Amino acid sequence: MVQQVLDAITDAPAWVRNNRHDFLATNQMARALHAPMLDHQPHPANGARFVYLDPCLRTAAAGA
Repeated sequence: MVQQVLDAITDAPAWVRNNRHDFLATNQMARALHAPMLDHQPHPANGARFVYLDPCLRTAAAGA
């Protein structure tokens, strides 16, 4: 049911996450937006873990 609602939102990224920043469900646009995080973490992907611990993001931030 929740996935159907997210998939019906086609003009904006939409996702469901819990209080620990685990991404539990996303629509197609959110998957594209968060692809680096969703592709490199076990399910469920965790936004906080990605921002603070992912070596790819830390390398990109250091170069900015």
